[in-house]
Amino acid sequence: MCIESKREKIEEHLEQIEKRLGELEAEKKQLDVSFYVVFCQKKSYRTSTIQEYQKLDRDRRCLENAIYNRELESINSTIREV
Repeated sequence: MCIESKREKIEEHLEQIEKRLGELEAEKKQLDVSFYVVFCQKKSYRTSTIQEYQKLDRDRRCLENAIYNRELESINSTIREV
């Protein structure tokens, strides 16, 4: 496989990853808005509710980071193969 072909493959992978990251970002925004609306509709803003929101938000960020790292490792693996 020639270098140009490998480079094109890498660029295709990067484009796919960027597209997927964009999709995930859009989904994240939708979930954030939905969660915020539900959160604000509750009549009571007890401390436990706020702590629950913070825990869920922390979990969401951890999942986003895991997805990002997995895709980054895939890209780096592809680049190393070249």
